[in-house]
Amino acid sequence: MQFIQNSESFGEKEMSKYKKIQEAGKILDYINKDEHEKWLAEQRMIYKMDQNAVEEFGYYKGKKEEKIRIVKNLLKKNMKLEEIMEITELSKEEIEAIQNNP
Repeated sequence: MQFIQNSESFGEKEMSKYKKIQEAGKILDYINKDEHEKWLAEQRMIYKMDQNAVEEFGYYKGKKEEKIRIVKNLLKKNMKLEEIMEITELSKEEIEAIQNNP
């Protein structure tokens, strides 16, 4: 940001190389000056963060459901608890909780 603010100290030739940086600086200046634009930018950022959190939650929920399904199938095959623990990387208590909640 310091570069953009002190752009007068650079020659025109050097500045022409940095058109995209200048354009980004103008957009940032516009957003910072206009309270509504600033609010919209913040809302877009919050939306994106929420969207990422939902996707991440869904991913981990799916992984957990898959492990539960695997544990149930291994229990049906009468596999030893220690082997299930090794395969699924779940604790004895977690496997027993799955076993007690069909």
